[in-house]
Amino acid sequence: MVVITSGGKIKEMADRDGIPTLMVPSGFQPRYSAGFMVGYIGAIMSAAGHPEFSERMKGCLRSLEAYRNYLESPGSLAYILADKYKGHVPVVCTENKFKSVSLRWKAAFNENAKTICFDTALSEFSYCEANPWSEYKGKKLRLIVLTGEDDLVEGGPVKTAVNNIKSLGFPFDLVAIGGTTHEERLFRALILGDYLTVYMAEQAGIDAELTPVISELKNRLRKEQ
Repeated sequence: MVVITSGGKIKEMADRDGIPTLMVPSGFQPRYSAGFMVGYIGAIMSAAGHPEFSERMKGCLRSLEAYRNYLESPGSLAYILADKYKGHVPVVCTENKFKSVSLRWKAAFNENAKTICFDTALSEFSYCEANPWSEYKGKKLRLIVLTGEDDLVEGGPVKTAVNNIKSLGFPFDLVAIGGTTHEERLFRALILGDYLTVYMAEQAGIDAELTPVISELKNRLRKEQ
């Protein structure tokens, strides 16, 4: 067992029980510490004799850094999407292998942009009844179809779902993420979601870091311990 923490009661419990601890730098919101968390997990896996994941992540760091720098430039995809989702309720639509990213985007919209967000499965537009979505045309819901560039093969499940959405006339944005490995695509998507929602917060004059509702919940939990 290994504990990854920034301190507090979890650190006290780990020290008491003699469990090895890896310290995440304090002062960050948990959602801003994903790089530390994944890096530590890769290091633990390497120490246990399985370095493959860590090596794949190290191999795409330069590419991820370049993508981050691009997203910080005016007119980047993050700025474009931030403009599109003002005044809308985003619905992030992905296939299963991007599910972790869609949940991350949902949390980023909630916590950074302080807006409601939903997520749905891309398979709903391939194999199930999609017509109910047509009832929401002209309303505030807007789909984000998030997928890898290499998944847009003609006749494949992603392309079929996208064509079905087009046939409904429902407003949506197709965001195809590049990268040479699945890990790189996941992290590019994660970075894009963070920048998109931070820009939305900036445009609305909101502090993306502050989450008063969550802070209040944590304070109440501490008082009950």
